[in-house]
Amino acid sequence: MANTHARVRYALRLVARRRMWNSRSEIISAIRRARPDEMKIRGDGSTAEHYMSAQSISNLLSLMDDLDLIAIRNDGAVSLAARAQGAERDSERFDLLIQASVRNVFDDSGTQMADVEEVISTIRLPLVPDAKTIHAKLKAKPKSSMILNVDRFSRLLYLYACAGGIQRNVRVLYNRAEG
Repeated sequence: MANTHARVRYALRLVARRRMWNSRSEIISAIRRARPDEMKIRGDGSTAEHYMSAQSISNLLSLMDDLDLIAIRNDGAVSLAARAQGAERDSERFDLLIQASVRNVFDDSGTQMADVEEVISTIRLPLVPDAKTIHAKLKAKPKSSMILNVDRFSRLLYLYACAGGIQRNVRVLYNRAEG
């Protein structure tokens, strides 16, 4: 199962194949017909239920539009954003573009990556620097103007980490067996 980073990259490559798509539903249909590994959500991919829904793919395209990777015109036509030209072919350029795009969304939403990193450095046990804690501390700062909700903040921070912009650690915790 792929992550958001891989899904965005796949969709960006698909959009870049044509100068203009007539609509987001045309892209969604192309993705669902292709049944790429990047869009698997569970299982082995042998059935339609193992792939992202049309609504989930539409949400992914909205995220890409918010990140200024694609342009969705008022008439619904979709094209690759000028700043994304070539990024679909170059992993390093793609990651730098994702990092810059997430920073821009944060800036537009009332916080900066420097604020995020500063808050991370101040978090001490028993708190941990997970997205929810970071978000709460940013919102609690005096004169905070951050407008991102915690779910969107978490998704963007995860995407930023996948692109190499920040380190993300995952730990496995063990508890004694019940019973």
